[in-house]
Amino acid sequence: MNREYQILVFVSGKYNFPSVHITPLYSEKMVFLYHQQHPFAVSQNAQDLDVENEIYLDWSREFRLWHNQYFDFTRHKKVTLGTVVMLPNFIGEPELWSIVTEGVAKYIIDKFPELAFSHISAPPPEHVIYVIKHRFLDGKALRAYHVFIARVVEFISSTPYRTLLYRQA
Repeated sequence: MNREYQILVFVSGKYNFPSVHITPLYSEKMVFLYHQQHPFAVSQNAQDLDVENEIYLDWSREFRLWHNQYFDFTRHKKVTLGTVVMLPNFIGEPELWSIVTEGVAKYIIDKFPELAFSHISAPPPEHVIYVIKHRFLDGKALRAYHVFIARVVEFISSTPYRTLLYRQA
């Protein structure tokens, strides 16, 4: 992380570099996202979620371990996406489904009202977003960081589906 160009970064994985400080920012529950015509919409039985129709996102190592425990990892998924931004391009068919954060589900359902989400009865670990900031910020950069992070914390606190984890270091 080049100090001259970046004051902070948001990431979903932990990184260990001597020049940065990483702090948990918030966590969010994972949910099933599916079409309202999918059999799961009525049954709410995860056995109705065929892995071969899953639009898979690899959220974290912990998520991957959970997923392999609850779904047959030897079967091929419909598609594996590198980023959640691509999901709206793939999720439209009634037989397809995915596991996403609750915030992502609400955003996509707002754009595609034929979709729905359900909480997972034996859920994976919550998805955590971290703040990485340069360890040696000072002066204007440090003040800018504090102003910005205060606004971010205020926004996260206003979203009921996110749990604020941030503690001022």
